[in-house]
Amino acid sequence: MNALWYGDLGLGQALYAGGFFPSAGGISANNIAKWDIASQNWIALGSGLDVLAFTSVNLEAIIGFNGELYAGGRFAFPGVGNTPVAVWDGVQWSDASAGLDPADAIFDFCIYDSGNGAELYAAGVFLDPAPESSQYCLAKWTGTSWMHLGAILPADEAHRLTVFEGNLIVGGEFESVDGITANGIAS
Repeated sequence: MNALWYGDLGLGQALYAGGFFPSAGGISANNIAKWDIASQNWIALGSGLDVLAFTSVNLEAIIGFNGELYAGGRFAFPGVGNTPVAVWDGVQWSDASAGLDPADAIFDFCIYDSGNGAELYAAGVFLDPAPESSQYCLAKWTGTSWMHLGAILPADEAHRLTVFEGNLIVGGEFESVDGITANGIAS
């Protein structure tokens, strides 16, 4: 079990669990499932998500945002191939990786309001396809695609996000962000 999220996507409170597991409570779940509080049963979310074999990154993060469930990590998605993020609308999974590279990985999500309303952020490793091959530790969902934020050095990565005293805090394995010394934590 790598990720848990408790909340309401419009059908009542439920606990969502993600990671690397074939079943939950005796039902085929394919790495992600919902614990329905009312029925006291695990429920599969469609056909689930196929994690990539022989990789250290699986389904690492889940969060509810705007009535949908976002799953992050690195997994295979039918018709798309490798993807770092997918979204569950209550009926089916869709690819939500516009703006990201198939080799990117998401380790955590956080909802943060920087003054423009609640926005979805992701921590991880995000490669810029530009010739300079920059690497970033944050990405923000614009509603249609992901935007890179927080330049880091190659081989560095961000693992966790939280909001503290009105600031978005990122933690991970990095020495600097946007050229400012950070030693594993930045705001």
